[in-house]
Amino acid sequence: VMSLTVPGMYEYQLESHFEHYCRMNGGQRLAFVPVVAGGERACHIHYTTNELKL
Repeated sequence: VMSLTVPGMYEYQLESHFEHYCRMNGGQRLAFVPVVAGGERACHIHYTTNELKL
C-alpha cells in the first residue's frame, strides 16, 4: 500500500487503498480503524481522524 502514496495525498486516501487491498485479498472487514498519519501525528497511538495530508 505504501507504494501507492504520492505527494499531496490525504490520509483517508491511503486508508482507502489499505481497505481495498484487504478486501481484495479475502478480508470481510477491518478489525480496527486504521491509523494513517504522517509527521507528528504518526506518534499518536489512537489517531483515527485520517483527514489531513500525509
